[in-house]
Amino acid sequence: METHFEHFGQTDLGQRLIALIDTPDRYTEFRALSEKGLPAVTALVPVLSPVLMPLEQTDLKRLNAAKQFVGRYVGTIMRKYGHTIVRPSASVPGKLFDVAAVWSGAPSSDAEEDTQAD
Repeated sequence: METHFEHFGQTDLGQRLIALIDTPDRYTEFRALSEKGLPAVTALVPVLSPVLMPLEQTDLKRLNAAKQFVGRYVGTIMRKYGHTIVRPSASVPGKLFDVAAVWSGAPSSDAEEDTQAD
């Protein structure tokens, strides 16, 4: 059974967002912001605002779905590298996102041990 998250990721907008989020240096930005106690999605505000903000005038439902997708996708990346949520809701600078999770600044030692065991 496909989730709403997976379905959105297969749409044209979802694929475009993935292409903008899943770049080689993006995790480095997410981690740096997390180390400063900021939501990782803050790194995406300048990149995604031109893509998503026009939806504010035309399709709020799609805009909200896209923002939720972005949050979940960033969470997937952070978990992949062993980070955990340290604060579930914090204000995000900029006008694109209202709130988002703050991740641990470093991977948990459990995740590092799991990675080394592979």
